[in-house]
Amino acid sequence: MKYFLFCFVLFLFLVMRLFSNEINNFMKLKAEKSFNIEEGKFIFTTKKETIRDLVIFPKPPWHISNRELIQIPLFWATAIMTSKMLHRELKQKLSDEKTKWPIEAIAINFGQWENAGSYEKRLIDCHAHAHLLLNCVFINACDDTFFRTMKGRINEPPDYLKENSKLLHSERLQNHEFDSKQMNDLLNRLSNVEKDTQGLKTDLQGVKTDLHGVKTDLQGVKTDLQGVKGDVELMKKNMETIGNDVQSMSKTLNELCTFLKEGSSKSSM
Repeated sequence: MKYFLFCFVLFLFLVMRLFSNEINNFMKLKAEKSFNIEEGKFIFTTKKETIRDLVIFPKPPWHISNRELIQIPLFWATAIMTSKMLHRELKQKLSDEKTKWPIEAIAINFGQWENAGSYEKRLIDCHAHAHLLLNCVFINACDDTFFRTMKGRINEPPDYLKENSKLLHSERLQNHEFDSKQMNDLLNRLSNVEKDTQGLKTDLQGVKTDLHGVKTDLQGVKTDLQGVKGDVELMKKNMETIGNDVQSMSKTLNELCTFLKEGSSKSSM
Protein backbone atom coordinates (compact mmCIF):
# COMPACT_ATOMS: atom_id res chain seq x y z
CA MET A 1 0.00 0.00 0.00
CA LYS A 2 2.78 2.44 0.95
CA TYR A 3 4.69 1.48 -2.18
CA PHE A 4 1.61 2.21 -4.29
CA LEU A 5 1.07 5.60 -2.67
CA PHE A 6 4.73 6.44 -3.24
CA CYS A 7 4.38 5.53 -6.93
CA PHE A 8 1.18 7.53 -7.17
CA VAL A 9 2.79 10.64 -5.63
CA LEU A 10 5.78 10.24 -7.89
CA PHE A 11 3.51 9.96 -10.90
CA LEU A 12 1.66 13.12 -9.92
CA PHE A 13 4.96 14.91 -9.49
CA LEU A 14 6.00 13.88 -13.01
CA VAL A 15 2.61 14.93 -14.41
CA MET A 16 2.96 18.31 -12.70
CA ARG A 17 6.34 18.75 -14.27
CA LEU A 18 5.06 17.60 -17.65
CA PHE A 19 2.29 20.19 -17.71
CA SER A 20 4.20 22.96 -15.93
CA ASN A 21 4.70 25.05 -19.06
CA GLU A 22 1.06 24.81 -20.11
CA ILE A 23 -0.16 25.69 -16.61
CA ASN A 24 2.24 28.62 -16.22
CA ASN A 25 1.22 30.00 -19.61
CA PHE A 26 -2.41 29.61 -18.68
CA MET A 27 -1.93 31.29 -15.33
CA LYS A 28 -0.28 34.28 -16.92
CA LEU A 29 -3.49 34.90 -18.82
CA LYS A 30 -6.24 33.68 -16.50
CA ALA A 31 -5.14 33.32 -12.89
CA GLU A 32 -3.09 35.14 -10.26
CA LYS A 33 0.35 36.33 -11.28
CA SER A 34 1.83 34.94 -8.05
CA PHE A 35 0.89 31.35 -8.95
CA ASN A 36 3.68 28.81 -8.60
CA ILE A 37 3.57 25.36 -10.19
CA GLU A 38 4.86 23.87 -6.95
CA GLU A 39 1.72 25.18 -5.23
CA GLY A 40 -0.60 23.68 -7.84
CA LYS A 41 -2.28 21.08 -5.67
CA PHE A 42 -5.82 19.85 -5.21
CA ILE A 43 -7.78 19.05 -2.08
CA PHE A 44 -10.34 16.26 -1.82
CA THR A 45 -13.19 16.54 0.65
CA THR A 46 -16.69 15.24 1.26
CA LYS A 47 -19.87 17.28 1.47
CA LYS A 48 -21.71 17.66 4.76
CA GLU A 49 -24.59 15.68 3.30
CA THR A 50 -24.22 11.88 3.38
CA ILE A 51 -24.20 11.54 -0.37
CA ARG A 52 -21.91 9.70 -2.78
CA ASP A 53 -20.07 12.86 -3.76
CA LEU A 54 -16.32 13.51 -3.52
CA VAL A 55 -15.41 17.18 -4.07
CA ILE A 56 -12.08 18.25 -5.57
CA PHE A 57 -10.87 21.87 -5.60
CA PRO A 58 -7.57 23.77 -5.98
CA LYS A 59 -5.67 24.31 -2.76
CA PRO A 60 -5.63 27.98 -1.69
CA PRO A 61 -4.14 30.46 -2.31
CA TRP A 62 -4.49 29.12 -5.83
CA HIS A 63 -7.83 30.66 -6.79
CA ILE A 64 -9.47 30.06 -10.16
CA SER A 65 -13.00 29.70 -11.48
CA ASN A 66 -14.55 26.56 -12.96
CA ARG A 67 -14.17 27.97 -16.46
CA GLU A 68 -10.45 28.22 -15.84
CA LEU A 69 -10.28 24.88 -14.03
CA ILE A 70 -11.43 22.84 -17.02
CA GLN A 71 -8.71 24.40 -19.20
CA ILE A 72 -5.89 23.17 -16.97
CA PRO A 73 -4.36 19.81 -18.00
CA LEU A 74 -3.27 19.20 -14.40
CA PHE A 75 -6.89 19.06 -13.24
CA TRP A 76 -7.85 16.43 -15.81
CA ALA A 77 -4.68 14.45 -15.11
CA THR A 78 -5.52 14.50 -11.40
CA ALA A 79 -9.14 13.48 -12.06
CA ILE A 80 -8.06 10.62 -14.33
CA MET A 81 -5.42 9.37 -11.93
CA THR A 82 -7.87 9.59 -9.03
CA SER A 83 -10.37 7.51 -10.97
CA LYS A 84 -7.71 4.92 -11.81
CA MET A 85 -6.45 4.81 -8.23
CA LEU A 86 -9.95 4.34 -6.78
CA HIS A 87 -10.69 1.65 -9.36
CA ARG A 88 -7.46 -0.20 -8.58
CA GLU A 89 -8.05 0.01 -4.83
CA LEU A 90 -11.62 -1.20 -5.23
CA LYS A 91 -10.56 -4.18 -7.32
CA GLN A 92 -8.03 -5.15 -4.66
CA LYS A 93 -10.62 -4.68 -1.91
CA LEU A 94 -13.22 -6.84 -3.64
CA SER A 95 -10.72 -9.19 -5.31
CA ASP A 96 -12.68 -8.75 -8.53
CA GLU A 97 -11.00 -7.66 -11.74
CA LYS A 98 -14.37 -6.99 -13.38
CA THR A 99 -15.39 -4.36 -10.84
CA LYS A 100 -16.97 -1.27 -12.40
CA TRP A 101 -15.23 2.06 -12.33
CA PRO A 102 -16.20 3.81 -9.07
CA ILE A 103 -16.64 7.31 -10.52
CA GLU A 104 -19.87 7.52 -12.48
CA ALA A 105 -19.49 11.14 -13.57
CA ILE A 106 -17.65 14.40 -13.00
CA ALA A 107 -20.09 17.28 -12.44
CA ILE A 108 -19.00 20.91 -12.88
CA ASN A 109 -21.27 23.92 -12.88
CA PHE A 110 -20.62 27.30 -14.45
CA GLY A 111 -21.70 30.89 -14.00
CA GLN A 112 -24.09 31.74 -11.20
CA TRP A 113 -24.94 28.02 -10.86
CA GLU A 114 -21.47 27.52 -9.32
CA ASN A 115 -22.96 28.97 -6.12
CA ALA A 116 -25.55 26.43 -5.04
CA GLY A 117 -28.79 28.14 -4.10
CA SER A 118 -27.45 31.59 -4.94
CA TYR A 119 -29.56 33.84 -7.11
CA GLU A 120 -27.21 36.80 -6.85
CA LYS A 121 -26.16 37.40 -10.45
CA ARG A 122 -22.94 39.11 -9.40
CA LEU A 123 -21.67 36.09 -7.45
CA ILE A 124 -20.43 34.15 -10.46
CA ASP A 125 -16.69 33.91 -9.76
CA CYS A 126 -16.60 31.36 -6.94
CA HIS A 127 -13.69 29.07 -6.11
CA ALA A 128 -13.36 26.24 -8.61
CA HIS A 129 -14.62 22.81 -7.58
CA ALA A 130 -15.72 19.60 -9.24
CA HIS A 131 -17.94 16.75 -8.01
CA LEU A 132 -16.74 13.17 -8.43
CA LEU A 133 -19.96 11.16 -8.25
CA LEU A 134 -19.32 7.65 -6.88
CA ASN A 135 -21.36 4.49 -7.36
CA CYS A 136 -22.93 2.31 -4.66
CA VAL A 137 -20.41 -0.53 -5.15
CA PHE A 138 -17.57 1.68 -4.01
CA ILE A 139 -19.52 3.18 -1.07
CA ASN A 140 -20.62 -0.24 0.17
CA ALA A 141 -16.99 -1.35 0.15
CA CYS A 142 -15.91 1.57 2.36
CA ASP A 143 -15.23 0.68 6.00
CA ASP A 144 -12.85 1.64 8.78
CA THR A 145 -9.87 0.36 6.77
CA PHE A 146 -10.96 1.43 3.30
CA PHE A 147 -11.65 5.15 2.69
CA ARG A 148 -13.25 5.58 6.10
CA THR A 149 -14.46 9.12 5.38
CA MET A 150 -16.74 7.79 2.63
CA LYS A 151 -18.27 5.11 4.85
CA GLY A 152 -22.06 5.23 5.04
CA ARG A 153 -22.48 7.86 2.33
CA ILE A 154 -25.10 5.85 0.51
CA ASN A 155 -27.55 8.62 -0.42
CA GLU A 156 -28.01 9.46 -4.05
CA PRO A 157 -26.02 12.53 -5.15
CA PRO A 158 -27.91 15.40 -6.73
CA ASP A 159 -28.75 14.97 -10.38
CA TYR A 160 -26.98 18.14 -11.41
CA LEU A 161 -27.98 17.77 -15.04
CA LYS A 162 -31.64 17.37 -14.07
CA GLU A 163 -31.47 20.23 -11.56
CA ASN A 164 -29.79 22.51 -14.06
CA SER A 165 -32.34 21.52 -16.70
CA LYS A 166 -35.20 22.37 -14.33
CA LEU A 167 -33.52 25.65 -13.39
CA LEU A 168 -32.94 26.43 -17.03
CA HIS A 169 -36.58 25.68 -17.81
CA SER A 170 -38.04 27.55 -14.83
CA GLU A 171 -35.82 30.63 -14.95
CA ARG A 172 -35.10 31.04 -18.61
CA LEU A 173 -37.29 29.04 -20.94
CA GLN A 174 -40.52 29.84 -19.09
CA ASN A 175 -39.55 33.49 -19.00
CA HIS A 176 -38.79 33.23 -22.69
CA GLU A 177 -42.15 31.55 -23.28
CA PHE A 178 -43.83 34.27 -21.21
CA ASP A 179 -41.98 36.95 -23.18
CA SER A 180 -42.95 35.19 -26.41
CA LYS A 181 -46.59 35.11 -25.30
CA GLN A 182 -46.44 38.79 -24.42
CA MET A 183 -44.82 39.47 -27.77
CA ASN A 184 -47.54 37.49 -29.55
CA ASP A 185 -50.20 39.41 -27.65
CA LEU A 186 -48.48 42.66 -28.57
CA LEU A 187 -48.26 41.60 -32.21
CA ASN A 188 -51.96 40.67 -32.17
CA ARG A 189 -52.81 44.02 -30.65
CA LEU A 190 -50.67 45.81 -33.19
CA SER A 191 -52.37 43.80 -35.93
CA ASN A 192 -55.78 44.80 -34.57
CA VAL A 193 -54.65 48.42 -34.34
CA GLU A 194 -53.42 48.18 -37.92
CA LYS A 195 -56.79 46.77 -39.00
CA ASP A 196 -58.62 49.49 -37.07
CA THR A 197 -56.34 52.09 -38.63
CA GLN A 198 -57.05 50.67 -42.07
CA GLY A 199 -60.79 50.78 -41.34
CA LEU A 200 -60.47 54.35 -40.09
CA LYS A 201 -58.51 55.22 -43.20
CA THR A 202 -61.30 53.71 -45.31
CA ASP A 203 -63.91 55.65 -43.31
CA LEU A 204 -61.92 58.86 -43.77
CA GLN A 205 -61.69 58.14 -47.48
CA GLY A 206 -65.50 57.72 -47.50
CA VAL A 207 -65.90 61.00 -45.60
CA LYS A 208 -63.59 62.65 -48.10
CA THR A 209 -65.72 61.29 -50.93
CA ASP A 210 -68.90 62.48 -49.19
CA LEU A 211 -67.36 65.92 -48.65
CA HIS A 212 -66.41 66.01 -52.30
CA GLY A 213 -70.05 65.17 -53.14
CA VAL A 214 -71.25 67.88 -50.76
CA LYS A 215 -68.86 70.30 -52.42
CA THR A 216 -70.26 69.30 -55.81
CA ASP A 217 -73.80 69.75 -54.49
CA LEU A 218 -72.91 73.16 -53.05
CA GLN A 219 -71.37 74.09 -56.37
CA GLY A 220 -74.65 73.09 -58.03
CA VAL A 221 -76.63 75.12 -55.47
CA LYS A 222 -74.34 78.07 -56.17
CA THR A 223 -74.97 77.69 -59.88
CA ASP A 224 -78.72 77.45 -59.22
CA LEU A 225 -78.59 80.54 -57.03
CA GLN A 226 -76.76 82.40 -59.75
CA GLY A 227 -79.50 81.33 -62.18
CA VAL A 228 -82.18 82.49 -59.73
CA LYS A 229 -80.32 85.78 -59.33
CA GLY A 230 -80.35 86.20 -63.14
CA ASP A 231 -84.06 85.43 -63.22
CA VAL A 232 -84.72 87.94 -60.45
CA GLU A 233 -82.72 90.61 -62.34
CA LEU A 234 -84.69 89.85 -65.51
CA MET A 235 -87.95 89.94 -63.55
CA LYS A 236 -86.89 93.25 -62.05
CA LYS A 237 -86.26 94.64 -65.51
CA ASN A 238 -89.60 93.32 -66.68
CA MET A 239 -91.30 94.92 -63.69
CA GLU A 240 -89.62 98.22 -64.49
CA THR A 241 -90.79 97.91 -68.09
CA ILE A 242 -94.31 97.09 -66.91
CA GLY A 243 -94.13 100.07 -64.53
CA ASN A 244 -93.16 102.36 -67.39
CA ASP A 245 -95.92 100.91 -69.51
CA VAL A 246 -98.41 101.44 -66.69
CA GLN A 247 -97.28 105.05 -66.28
CA SER A 248 -97.55 105.64 -70.01
CA MET A 249 -100.99 104.04 -70.03
CA SER A 250 -102.01 106.12 -67.02
CA LYS A 251 -100.87 109.27 -68.81
CA THR A 252 -102.80 108.28 -71.90
CA LEU A 253 -105.91 107.61 -69.83
CA ASN A 254 -105.52 110.99 -68.14
CA GLU A 255 -105.25 112.70 -71.50
CA LEU A 256 -108.27 110.75 -72.71
CA CYS A 257 -110.28 111.79 -69.70
CA THR A 258 -109.29 115.43 -70.21
CA PHE A 259 -110.25 115.23 -73.83
CA LEU A 260 -113.60 113.75 -73.01
CA LYS A 261 -114.30 116.40 -70.39
CA GLU A 262 -113.49 119.18 -72.80
CA GLY A 263 -115.75 117.61 -75.46
CA SER A 264 -118.62 117.35 -73.02
CA SER A 265 -118.27 121.00 -72.09
CA LYS A 266 -118.47 122.14 -75.69
CA SER A 267 -121.57 120.06 -76.32
CA SER A 268 -123.48 121.64 -73.44
CA MET A 269 -122.83 125.10 -74.80
